[in-house]
Amino acid sequence: MAESSDVDLIPRTAAEIARRTLALIAIVDHAHNENPEALKDWVTSNSIADEFSDAEREFFDKANPTTQDITTFSWRAEAMVPLLWSVWRLPELPPLNVQIDWSQIDDLNEILTRPGEFVSSAELRPIEEINEAEAFLYHQHWRVRDAQLFQKPMPEELDPGIVFERRYAASWIVGWGRAAGWDNVPTDT
Repeated sequence: MAESSDVDLIPRTAAEIARRTLALIAIVDHAHNENPEALKDWVTSNSIADEFSDAEREFFDKANPTTQDITTFSWRAEAMVPLLWSVWRLPELPPLNVQIDWSQIDDLNEILTRPGEFVSSAELRPIEEINEAEAFLYHQHWRVRDAQLFQKPMPEELDPGIVFERRYAASWIVGWGRAAGWDNVPTDT
């Protein structure tokens, strides 16, 4: 556990992770705003809005979100990486300086066309593996913060935005911020 060894964390279930993934797919798609009517139909017909956090719901309901909102929520694509990895939809976590290439997710179309089946069939990787990934991401986040705080060169293998988003999601998966919800996952370093 990254933040404290005296806290009992309850990891998210595979179904919780799959539902959170669907919410992020909708939010990231909304940020790119390529087909808003089709997206709204998909969200409605699959009850995806039930999974939105308060901030996501507010963003999704905006017809003309701010540039800052669009940037913030489009970065959530990187938060989907640990979520998909933790339910076996990615074979490994990609490097922390390379944004996810969605063509690498072979069954993305299946997830989009059968979201209910995606949720019901989701299986969690061994929790030890997930905990190791979260601890690794915590350490990489610390390296980013160290470079930022002490004006050191950023390690070339780390993109701060990618590290933060993936660490945020991994911390949520292992159970940090359970009571506070998705919008308030602690990411202390």
